[in-house]
Amino acid sequence: MKKTIFTPRSFTRKLLIPLMIITIVFSAILMGCGGPNKGPEGDLNTEITPDPTEKVVVSPSGEARVSPENATKPEKLDIQIYDDAIMGNLKAPVTMIEFSDFQCIVCKRFHLEVFPEIQKHYIENGKVQFVYKHYPVYQIHQNTVKAAEASECARIQGEFWNMHDSLYKNWAKWQGEEDPTPAFKELAAEIGLKQQRFNDCIDSEETLESVGADFYTAEKYSVRGTPTFIINGNVMTGFKTFEELSEIIDAELK
Repeated sequence: MKKTIFTPRSFTRKLLIPLMIITIVFSAILMGCGGPNKGPEGDLNTEITPDPTEKVVVSPSGEARVSPENATKPEKLDIQIYDDAIMGNLKAPVTMIEFSDFQCIVCKRFHLEVFPEIQKHYIENGKVQFVYKHYPVYQIHQNTVKAAEASECARIQGEFWNMHDSLYKNWAKWQGEEDPTPAFKELAAEIGLKQQRFNDCIDSEETLESVGADFYTAEKYSVRGTPTFIINGNVMTGFKTFEELSEIIDAELK
């Protein structure tokens, strides 16, 4: 049976499901991008403060729960890396995968505040390879799919990370636009991409399918929030500080 192709039409069809289902999806996905606990910019801080005798376990589904110290640890995820945006040493002892959404304000906060520290202390010295995978929360973020496409078009020209940085730093220019494509084309010009090649790419169905491949990988492994981090198979969902992430990375380096 042929797999459903990830297209704008499939988005529209999903948006027409009953309000009850929308609410369920909304609450599940917003583990990283909404909810009652607000951070400095109004984004969700999913930090849990359990009883000192207990520990927090994050399951492969992305659900955080408090478990006794002797509870069975969640199974590690083994996610294939293929045709992805990768930064760092391909033979690094630690692989850190992020499922992210360019329009998610929590993801934006992570990439502007925490990621530079991860890059400085772990990626640049060859200890970590960082893998970016798309998980566009299109149900609530109208421009996230197109932003992902823009980054993929930059990746084809070897400039994914420059576009990645530009999308977050210039977030206000495109996230609220009815049609963000002109803004993305402007950013492409600013980082020196071949303009016509970028323009043709961002209008291509193949680019959309490339984003969809990551989306379906996330669905396969029950990723439900952005950002979701998978560090050598260990799953963490929601905003994490450098200290929280480095604790997991350092444990994997031992």
